[in-house]
Amino acid sequence: MRKLGSRYALLTFVALLMEAILGRLELGQWFTPLVYVAPLVLLPTTMRPILVLFIGFLLGLVGDIMMGTAALNVIATMATAMLRPAVMNLTIDVALLRKRTYITPRRVGQKSFWLYTIMIIGVHCIIFFALETLSFAHFFYTLWRVVVATIFAVLFTAMITKIIPRKTR
Repeated sequence: MRKLGSRYALLTFVALLMEAILGRLELGQWFTPLVYVAPLVLLPTTMRPILVLFIGFLLGLVGDIMMGTAALNVIATMATAMLRPAVMNLTIDVALLRKRTYITPRRVGQKSFWLYTIMIIGVHCIIFFALETLSFAHFFYTLWRVVVATIFAVLFTAMITKIIPRKTR
Protein backbone atom coordinates (compact mmCIF):
# COMPACT_ATOMS: atom_id res chain seq x y z
CA MET A 1 0.00 0.00 0.00
CA ARG A 2 2.87 2.34 0.75
CA LYS A 3 4.38 1.80 -2.73
CA LEU A 4 0.98 2.37 -4.34
CA GLY A 5 0.51 5.60 -2.44
CA SER A 6 3.94 6.92 -3.31
CA ARG A 7 3.56 6.06 -7.01
CA TYR A 8 0.24 7.80 -7.32
CA ALA A 9 1.44 10.74 -5.27
CA LEU A 10 4.30 11.13 -7.78
CA LEU A 11 1.91 10.69 -10.70
CA THR A 12 -0.47 13.28 -9.27
CA PHE A 13 2.40 15.67 -8.61
CA VAL A 14 3.61 15.37 -12.21
CA ALA A 15 0.10 15.94 -13.58
CA LEU A 16 -0.47 18.98 -11.38
CA LEU A 17 2.97 20.36 -12.22
CA MET A 18 2.16 20.04 -15.92
CA GLU A 19 -1.18 21.77 -15.28
CA ALA A 20 0.59 24.61 -13.48
CA ILE A 21 3.15 25.04 -16.26
CA LEU A 22 0.68 24.73 -19.13
CA GLY A 23 -1.89 26.88 -17.35
CA ARG A 24 0.58 29.77 -17.31
CA LEU A 25 1.40 29.54 -21.02
CA GLU A 26 -0.65 31.57 -23.46
CA LEU A 27 -1.66 28.82 -25.90
CA GLY A 28 -4.72 30.44 -27.38
CA GLN A 29 -8.35 30.61 -26.41
CA TRP A 30 -9.20 27.27 -28.01
CA PHE A 31 -6.62 25.26 -26.08
CA THR A 32 -7.27 24.34 -22.45
CA PRO A 33 -4.94 21.61 -21.12
CA LEU A 34 -6.85 19.27 -18.81
CA VAL A 35 -3.99 16.95 -17.90
CA TYR A 36 -4.86 16.65 -14.21
CA VAL A 37 -7.33 13.87 -15.05
CA ALA A 38 -4.49 11.40 -15.90
CA PRO A 39 -4.09 10.05 -12.33
CA LEU A 40 -7.83 9.34 -12.17
CA VAL A 41 -7.64 7.37 -15.42
CA LEU A 42 -4.73 5.20 -14.25
CA LEU A 43 -6.07 4.17 -10.82
CA PRO A 44 -6.26 0.41 -10.08
CA THR A 45 -9.44 -1.38 -11.09
CA THR A 46 -10.35 -2.58 -7.59
CA MET A 47 -9.90 0.70 -5.76
CA ARG A 48 -12.86 1.52 -3.53
CA PRO A 49 -15.35 3.88 -5.23
CA ILE A 50 -15.35 6.32 -2.31
CA LEU A 51 -11.57 6.63 -2.58
CA VAL A 52 -11.83 7.21 -6.33
CA LEU A 53 -14.38 9.97 -5.69
CA PHE A 54 -12.14 11.54 -3.05
CA ILE A 55 -9.14 11.50 -5.40
CA GLY A 56 -11.34 12.99 -8.13
CA PHE A 57 -12.46 15.73 -5.77
CA LEU A 58 -8.88 16.59 -4.79
CA LEU A 59 -7.67 16.63 -8.40
CA GLY A 60 -10.59 18.85 -9.39
CA LEU A 61 -10.07 21.17 -6.45
CA VAL A 62 -6.41 21.68 -7.27
CA GLY A 63 -7.31 22.13 -10.94
CA ASP A 64 -9.84 24.80 -9.98
CA ILE A 65 -7.30 26.61 -7.84
CA MET A 66 -4.70 26.57 -10.62
CA MET A 67 -7.11 27.56 -13.40
CA GLY A 68 -9.14 30.02 -11.35
CA THR A 69 -12.46 28.37 -12.19
CA ALA A 70 -15.38 28.14 -9.80
CA ALA A 71 -15.79 24.38 -9.25
CA LEU A 72 -15.87 23.43 -12.96
CA ASN A 73 -12.99 21.01 -12.51
CA VAL A 74 -14.45 19.53 -9.32
CA ILE A 75 -17.79 18.85 -11.01
CA ALA A 76 -16.15 17.38 -14.12
CA THR A 77 -13.73 15.13 -12.21
CA MET A 78 -16.40 13.96 -9.75
CA ALA A 79 -18.74 13.07 -12.62
CA THR A 80 -15.89 11.31 -14.40
CA ALA A 81 -15.01 9.38 -11.23
CA MET A 82 -18.66 8.31 -10.90
CA LEU A 83 -18.81 7.17 -14.54
CA ARG A 84 -15.44 5.37 -14.36
CA PRO A 85 -16.88 1.93 -13.35
CA ALA A 86 -19.38 2.02 -16.22
CA VAL A 87 -16.67 2.92 -18.74
CA MET A 88 -14.40 0.18 -17.33
CA ASN A 89 -17.22 -2.38 -17.70
CA LEU A 90 -17.72 -1.33 -21.32
CA THR A 91 -14.08 -1.38 -22.36
CA ILE A 92 -12.06 -3.76 -20.14
CA ASP A 93 -12.43 -7.54 -19.82
CA VAL A 94 -14.49 -8.56 -16.78
CA ALA A 95 -11.84 -11.04 -15.57
CA LEU A 96 -9.27 -8.22 -15.39
CA LEU A 97 -11.65 -5.98 -13.47
CA ARG A 98 -11.88 -8.52 -10.65
CA LYS A 99 -8.10 -8.62 -10.20
CA ARG A 100 -6.21 -5.83 -8.53
CA THR A 101 -4.63 -4.56 -11.68
CA TYR A 102 -3.37 -1.23 -12.86
CA ILE A 103 -4.89 0.15 -16.01
CA THR A 104 -1.95 0.15 -18.39
CA PRO A 105 -1.65 -1.02 -22.02
CA ARG A 106 0.38 -4.04 -20.98
CA ARG A 107 -2.07 -5.20 -18.30
CA VAL A 108 -5.44 -4.68 -20.00
CA GLY A 109 -4.39 -4.77 -23.66
CA GLN A 110 -3.68 -1.97 -26.10
CA LYS A 111 -7.18 -1.77 -27.58
CA SER A 112 -8.97 -1.80 -24.22
CA PHE A 113 -6.56 0.72 -22.71
CA TRP A 114 -6.87 3.26 -25.51
CA LEU A 115 -10.64 2.87 -25.78
CA TYR A 116 -11.01 3.30 -22.01
CA THR A 117 -8.62 6.27 -21.89
CA ILE A 118 -10.24 8.10 -24.81
CA MET A 119 -13.74 7.51 -23.44
CA ILE A 120 -13.02 8.57 -19.85
CA ILE A 121 -11.02 11.66 -20.85
CA GLY A 122 -13.57 12.50 -23.55
CA VAL A 123 -16.39 12.36 -20.99
CA HIS A 124 -14.39 14.60 -18.67
CA CYS A 125 -13.73 17.16 -21.42
CA ILE A 126 -17.36 17.14 -22.59
CA ILE A 127 -18.63 17.80 -19.07
CA PHE A 128 -16.02 20.50 -18.42
CA PHE A 129 -16.61 22.45 -21.65
CA ALA A 130 -20.40 22.00 -21.55
CA LEU A 131 -20.46 23.55 -18.09
CA GLU A 132 -18.05 26.26 -19.15
CA THR A 133 -20.17 27.44 -22.08
CA LEU A 134 -23.70 26.51 -20.87
CA SER A 135 -24.98 27.20 -24.37
CA PHE A 136 -25.37 25.57 -27.76
CA ALA A 137 -24.74 28.88 -29.51
CA HIS A 138 -21.09 27.95 -30.17
CA PHE A 139 -21.56 24.20 -30.45
CA PHE A 140 -18.85 23.53 -33.06
CA TYR A 141 -16.34 25.75 -31.29
CA THR A 142 -16.98 23.88 -28.04
CA LEU A 143 -16.75 20.55 -29.87
CA TRP A 144 -13.39 21.61 -31.32
CA ARG A 145 -12.12 22.48 -27.83
CA VAL A 146 -13.31 19.08 -26.54
CA VAL A 147 -11.45 17.26 -29.32
CA VAL A 148 -8.21 19.22 -28.88
CA ALA A 149 -8.23 18.90 -25.07
CA THR A 150 -9.04 15.18 -25.28
CA ILE A 151 -6.20 14.51 -27.72
CA PHE A 152 -3.71 16.42 -25.58
CA ALA A 153 -4.82 14.73 -22.32
CA VAL A 154 -4.70 11.26 -23.95
CA LEU A 155 -1.17 11.95 -25.21
CA PHE A 156 -0.16 13.16 -21.75
CA THR A 157 -1.65 9.99 -20.21
CA ALA A 158 0.31 7.87 -22.70
CA MET A 159 3.46 9.71 -21.69
CA ILE A 160 2.69 9.06 -18.02
CA THR A 161 2.27 5.31 -18.65
CA LYS A 162 5.86 5.26 -19.91
CA ILE A 163 7.04 6.81 -16.62
CA ILE A 164 5.35 4.16 -14.46
CA PRO A 165 7.97 1.57 -13.43
CA ARG A 166 8.06 -1.59 -15.57
CA LYS A 167 7.18 -3.74 -12.57
CA THR A 168 3.71 -2.18 -12.28
CA ARG A 169 3.10 -1.87 -16.00
